[in-house]
Amino acid sequence: MPSASPFGRVLPRWARRWPAARPWVIGGGLALLLLPYLALAFYTQPYWDDYNYVDLLAQHGSHWATYKYLYTHHTGRYFSIWVTQLNPLVHGGAGGLWGLSLAWLGATGLAQSWALRVLTRRQLGWGPAAGWSAVLLLGQLFSMPSPYAAFYWFSSANVYQAPAILGVVWPAAALQALRAASPWARAGWLGLAAAALLGMAGSLELALLLLGWALAWLVYLAWRRADARALRCWLGLAALAVAAGVVVVASPGNAVRLHHDGAGPAIPRWLILGRAALQTVVFLTEPRQVTALVVLPLVLARLGYRYRHLRPAGLRLPLPAGVAFAVGGVALQMLFLSFAAWGYPAVRVLNFLWFGLLMSWLVVLWAALPDAPGPATRLLLRLRRPALLYGLLLALGGPERAAWREWLGNAPAWQRQLAARDATIQAARAAGQRQVAVPPLMGITPQYVLILGEPLSDRASARYNQSAATYYSLDSLRLTRPGLAPADVRVH
Repeated sequence: MPSASPFGRVLPRWARRWPAARPWVIGGGLALLLLPYLALAFYTQPYWDDYNYVDLLAQHGSHWATYKYLYTHHTGRYFSIWVTQLNPLVHGGAGGLWGLSLAWLGATGLAQSWALRVLTRRQLGWGPAAGWSAVLLLGQLFSMPSPYAAFYWFSSANVYQAPAILGVVWPAAALQALRAASPWARAGWLGLAAAALLGMAGSLELALLLLGWALAWLVYLAWRRADARALRCWLGLAALAVAAGVVVVASPGNAVRLHHDGAGPAIPRWLILGRAALQTVVFLTEPRQVTALVVLPLVLARLGYRYRHLRPAGLRLPLPAGVAFAVGGVALQMLFLSFAAWGYPAVRVLNFLWFGLLMSWLVVLWAALPDAPGPATRLLLRLRRPALLYGLLLALGGPERAAWREWLGNAPAWQRQLAARDATIQAARAAGQRQVAVPPLMGITPQYVLILGEPLSDRASARYNQSAATYYSLDSLRLTRPGLAPADVRVH
């Protein structure tokens, strides 16, 4: 018998089938939007300091000796140093880089899906959680300063995207531990939280600062509620973060790396504070990011409102306090960056700041939702469809179109020409040549998703050229003439 509407009118066939087809249609649309980013992973090529570790390993003879050298001469990021051994160039070639790019994308989506399940006490199924995680991932890809630095450049993803992923895992695992009824389950979840926290702390100093900031708030909120169990959990994790911080900060390599580039210690502190404040404002007012901070909460409004009753007891925070938490985390990191280096941060650094800000913003808005619907809440729920349409139109006119053009227009030629370049270099080396010049890339218009520009320079003294020459066991490597504008890792 045909279905009828509440007004007695028989519904058309498509309307009757829509409820069953809707998840497939939405899932297919999200998959289509993500498709170019996933496809571009198969065209990933090594870049810049991807080659450096290979040279260091050749010099020091073993991974352990190389780790020791990096810790004592370059950085205290013990986890990033350890992950560097996954670099496929260490194992003979660049063939595995595509798998790592897919892994960064997949791990981000999986961590977000699981965190949504945890926050909703598993009331949200894996399918819907994956769909909402895809929405989040697309929002990040559309608005982050550099998708390339986050997912397609191994050395950058290792340092900046890995702690972003772990920053989603550790609080969700700790929340699971607080909910666990069995001591064994509690110990297992706490172990996962501790491992993720140690990895995050050992990846990046900014991540360590963000950890301290978040744990200080969690300790305060648990103390204010007199929740002894939560207080013990957060204090224990805070102690672990302090221990990890000592390992990072005490690294002799930090004395070499964390300094004012060319400015020395004579920079007045008031100037550093002013610089940090200015850079915080510039970062928070970047148009694409402001758009995402407005549009994404509206798109997620119904999801957040539907599961508001499942919020953890400690996650009830007035909006002004939540804004202070989200903005304060950015300001703290910018202050550190102003002391450690001079100038606006590179986009790979901004990627990490953006990821933390977006996640913090979504959580504090959820924490501030009222239990009962008011006029403001009802207005936000009504705006979700216009916001989704607006965000989709912006994406299709910019980042999404760039990703498709990069895949269909640039990527095959990019991969083919770099493979030919590699063959030319290998043949020249086999013939005994120690100084090699190769032709530049032709017919490529970078879209700044996967391709930033020419990876080599016509100057053999350029840092990337030197690293690549060492990898190929050459004295020098350069372009025969200038081609595309060289990629600049400080900008892209």
